[in-house]
Amino acid sequence: MNRDDLTSSQLEVVEATEPLVLVLGGAGSGKTTTALWAGREHLDRPDTPPTQRVLFVTFSRTAVGQIARRAGAVFAGVGERIEIHTFHALAYRLVRAFGRYAGHGTIPPRIESEARKKLLGRDRALLSYDELLPTAASILASKRISALIAARWGLVICDEFQDTNDFQWGLLQTVSGSARLLLLADPNQMIYTFIPTVGAVRLDDARARADRVVDLEEVPHRDPSGVIPAMARAVRRRSFDDPAVAHAVDTGMLRVCTATQADLCDRLLAELRRLRTCGCGSVGIFETTNAGAAMLGADLTERGVAHTLIGLPEAHGEAILAMATMTAFGLRARSFEDVRRQLAVFLTAATRTPRAPPVAVQLLNNTVQNRPLQQRLGDLEAALGEAEDFDTLVGVSATAWDNLGIGAGGPVWRRAAASFAALARQTAATNTKQEALADDLEAATEQLRTEALITEEPIRARVQVMNFHQTKGREADGVILIYREAGFVTRWDAREPFAEASRVLYVALTRARSHVTVVLPPVPHALIAPFART
Repeated sequence: MNRDDLTSSQLEVVEATEPLVLVLGGAGSGKTTTALWAGREHLDRPDTPPTQRVLFVTFSRTAVGQIARRAGAVFAGVGERIEIHTFHALAYRLVRAFGRYAGHGTIPPRIESEARKKLLGRDRALLSYDELLPTAASILASKRISALIAARWGLVICDEFQDTNDFQWGLLQTVSGSARLLLLADPNQMIYTFIPTVGAVRLDDARARADRVVDLEEVPHRDPSGVIPAMARAVRRRSFDDPAVAHAVDTGMLRVCTATQADLCDRLLAELRRLRTCGCGSVGIFETTNAGAAMLGADLTERGVAHTLIGLPEAHGEAILAMATMTAFGLRARSFEDVRRQLAVFLTAATRTPRAPPVAVQLLNNTVQNRPLQQRLGDLEAALGEAEDFDTLVGVSATAWDNLGIGAGGPVWRRAAASFAALARQTAATNTKQEALADDLEAATEQLRTEALITEEPIRARVQVMNFHQTKGREADGVILIYREAGFVTRWDAREPFAEASRVLYVALTRARSHVTVVLPPVPHALIAPFART
């Protein structure tokens, strides 16, 4: 969207100069692009110092990538003056830069993944993901550091403000200092209320504090026809008999079908083929739980469907570290016990079950009961130990997971293998001492693992699988909502009007640019049963 394409209310946001501006708009109304133009306008003002920058903070790694791509055109010529981070990436950056002045040492802190904690127990020597924001807040308690930080940015933009918690809101206020704050929000997309301190009070507080509140017109940029946004609003109100729902069905933009547990995968494959013939270049498949998404991902893998299981950044990072550990074993710098432990951590990260899977525990304790797997582990140990050169060793490490035949996590491992191979070549090229190569490689992969946990997700496949709460900030040509007999999004309310669950459903529906498919079980839950009437 060019500046000339902005509506009157969007231009009001772009040209605003008040200290705190709250922007309200529905899904696909152009809030993000409007905010980017507001950032460019700020930098172009004569009174803006040439060293000043714009900070854009959002929730998901995917949103960071999408915003960065849009920012390329808006910030042409001054692209280095906009910084785009998730809250946790911003916190990690602050901890790395200033942690030494708050007792956190000079070495960048290692981040403990949930999988590592789940399998091995809490390691107090590591910084947990949940500790990043509180740690950053404690560092910024120093007036000298907070003043130094605040001078960097003249405009701080927060996306999805309605779902910020106390730590995030506090971090925003501290890093902005005397800078202007631009807050983007949609009350109908407030879907993280299960997190402590997230709720309508935050938005009410911002309304009271704001120097200007701008309501964007309902101009759906994601779906210019307006059919899907209108249908989604009706569903959010529980008005399934609304003409907007019927119109979405009549135009073919909404399709509802039924599938049993046994034929779900076949139905899904048929829908993927249909969406492709409809011109959908990208498809998002939304499941109600992490476990359901992982199970569906495994089914798609068996059917040979290329896809990405969203929400596995820690699995990507743990895979890279597992390959480095195997390479270090081949260089006589690690034991095979270390290799088994890291393989177990990766498997735990890739499965996303409430507890570490039994095979991961067996790998950790060297009690694998499956004889073929025992044999393949022995073959791996021998291949690593007998590798004739560094390139061969890297190759054995990169292909180890497929050769073990465990199954879960294969696509994640293969994507990580490309990153590891490139990093291994780079490390070897700059290291002339064989005895230091293992340490340098593990240090480099540890940093890459940390970046995978907190920074932008890598480029994804055409088909993406995720749970409903991971849909925020994403979009695709077509989306498929999967409901099973045993799963539904009713974490908060058990009866009509399903206010909270309907907001989650609304967010999922509005991710689509052109097509929505809702797959119901034979006996659907009351939340989604009205779809059957369509």
